[in-house]
Amino acid sequence: LANSIKEQGGEAVAIKTDMGSEEEITTAVEKVLSSWGQVDVLVNNAGVMYLGPIDGASTSEWKKMVEVNLLGLMYATHKVLPSMIEKRSGHIINVSSVSGRVTSNRSAVYSATKFGVGAFSEGLRQEVFKNNIRVTIIEPGAVLTELSDHVTHNESREKLKSWVAGMEALSSDDIANSI
Repeated sequence: LANSIKEQGGEAVAIKTDMGSEEEITTAVEKVLSSWGQVDVLVNNAGVMYLGPIDGASTSEWKKMVEVNLLGLMYATHKVLPSMIEKRSGHIINVSSVSGRVTSNRSAVYSATKFGVGAFSEGLRQEVFKNNIRVTIIEPGAVLTELSDHVTHNESREKLKSWVAGMEALSSDDIANSI
């Protein structure tokens, strides 16, 4: 993506970052701020999805979902917010999921992270509107990405793929265009 932006005359930098690591997020934001001095728009779009029953689940998968889907988004927001508040301008876009509104069988923990994104976004919006900072949450349904490949519980993965095959799912371009 960064190369595509540069080829079209824009400026961009790609920084590989583990979105479950506060330290890596801090380093990435510091690099951006040292290059451009500010962040005008933050799009929090990282996510992992491990579906399956609670009974017998891998709690390490739960931890990874909380770290990436919720804490990573919160860390990134926390790190860019001071520059937005200082210039009294900015837009934070949090990409969540319809699973942040309704949950289903075998998606309790994933949904919990997405409900958390919704709560965080709403609370943040109430805090920062006075600084002319906008907060948007996007909650799409099925999107054709590699997300379903994360599901390690075989039955849940097959049910998800079957469910998505029976509909016209969104593409990642659909989400990008909405932003």
